[in-house]
Amino acid sequence: MVGLVQFEIKKMLLRPLSLIIIFILLAVNGITIFLDSGGNIVQRQDREMQRMEQSKYAGEINQEWAILIQTKLQEISKNPEYLMSQDEKKKVQQNYLQRGYTKEYVDSMDNTAFLKPELINSLPYRVLLNAEASSEFYNNAQKFSIILGNVYRTEFKGNKGEILAAKAEEMYSNLATNYTAHYDYNLGWIKLISMQYLMPFTLGIFLIITLSTIFSGEYSQKTDSLLLSSKYGKSKLIHAKILAAFLVTVGFWLVIQIINLLLVAGLFNLQGAHTFVQDWVFNNSPFPFTQLTNYLAVTFMSFIGVLFFAAFILLVSTKTKNPFISLLVSSMVLLFPVMGGISNIGGVIGELSYFMPSQMLIAINHFIIFKAYYVFGNALLMQYAVPMVAVMLTGLMVLITYRTFKQRQVEN
Repeated sequence: MVGLVQFEIKKMLLRPLSLIIIFILLAVNGITIFLDSGGNIVQRQDREMQRMEQSKYAGEINQEWAILIQTKLQEISKNPEYLMSQDEKKKVQQNYLQRGYTKEYVDSMDNTAFLKPELINSLPYRVLLNAEASSEFYNNAQKFSIILGNVYRTEFKGNKGEILAAKAEEMYSNLATNYTAHYDYNLGWIKLISMQYLMPFTLGIFLIITLSTIFSGEYSQKTDSLLLSSKYGKSKLIHAKILAAFLVTVGFWLVIQIINLLLVAGLFNLQGAHTFVQDWVFNNSPFPFTQLTNYLAVTFMSFIGVLFFAAFILLVSTKTKNPFISLLVSSMVLLFPVMGGISNIGGVIGELSYFMPSQMLIAINHFIIFKAYYVFGNALLMQYAVPMVAVMLTGLMVLITYRTFKQRQVEN
């Protein structure tokens, strides 16, 4: 059995096309780590300066910490060294008047409106503004508790609305009252998580190339009957192919995760594992996660997703006798939801997007919002429903794959 598994792994990985694809995908993944969101090469010294600046204010976010940040900002706004000249100030006021602001509003503007541009664009000041926004963590959590409670009670009447609203209020209120948020430099963790967006284009494409022909290739080359009638036929051969496919899947997933972890740690530093994840604009997570626990949750969901997608490819490969059709179908299922922006569509399609392999490979979007389903009088969180459904479907697809290929022996 071990020899069969090794043979199947070599068949998948040692083909020239597979080797070329592996090299290209790992190269693209590695290069992306060295680029910022604007496509520019990350300068390590710049990241180190940011780390040192943010580390000055590292600590628990509480009232004393918020007062410290406000005091720093007030000192800057009162320092004449950082303020515009009177002529520059008058130009700014005139600009506001021309844009339709009232004279009363312009006269009431404080010194922060008249800070020198070089100060506003400086790293120390931007870090202070970031810290000031972070001081609103608990207030923002409480606001989301109220807003989502009202939304669910309005959208769903009766017990369903009440149950979902109560769950949202409970989770966000917990963040506001029981969770202890910390501030620190955490750019490394943000970069590490963002690398998940590449998963459909690295890991997904790798799986399509290596797994799509595992059964359909045997059909097209007319070797399926020969294989199934050999001394290793029937169960052993099918078990070997399925086991080899999942070993290759898990192996490449681990390689990408380890490469990302090592490169990000070296370039960005993994300081700030204990900091919060919410920015209350793009990430409104109801979970009391730190950067570390968020990373673990995302990678776990991604792991379930990669097994789910591998099982789907195997199923398609057994059902299609043409390797090209197998590859095409798997590619459409993987890439269409990503390229088509299906996750931004509302309604049933938008809801189903969370259960699609491509979104599970990324896994980030699963943990940045509150979403729950009303099931038997209770609120079932989407973050629990998705992996449960995926695991069940993975097992079902593996079973169908096994029976389908084994049935070929009967037909032949």
